[in-house]
Amino acid sequence: MRDEVTDQGEPHEKEASAFAAHLPVPRDLLDPYRHLSEDSLATLLAVSVPTIRNRISFEYGG
Repeated sequence: MRDEVTDQGEPHEKEASAFAAHLPVPRDLLDPYRHLSEDSLATLLAVSVPTIRNRISFEYGG
């Protein structure tokens, strides 16, 4: 369950989220499908949209 501290983006929480997102969505799996929408990527890779957003932000800066 998320709390106010987590929602404020504590650095260790951001790092943990980035690490957790790498497990189901490694970059070599993300790269070939980068042109798809976040929703399509999430469906294709069977992860949540926030996980995809986190990976895109970490890998591509946006």
